[in-house]
Amino acid sequence: MKGMLNINYGDNKPGDPFLNRDGGNINITDAGTYEVTLNLSIAGNYSYTLKKK
Repeated sequence: MKGMLNINYGDNKPGDPFLNRDGGNINITDAGTYEVTLNLSIAGNYSYTLKKK
């Protein structure tokens, strides 16, 4: 779509919970269903948590 802005976040250091702009894919080693929680409240220090269901 014209005018859309795509922003890609990933994780360059899987040991920390912080997202990196254009970072690597978030690796999931165990199959299953996960709840993903994004914390976007601190500009520039976005983070996430994964919780297996």
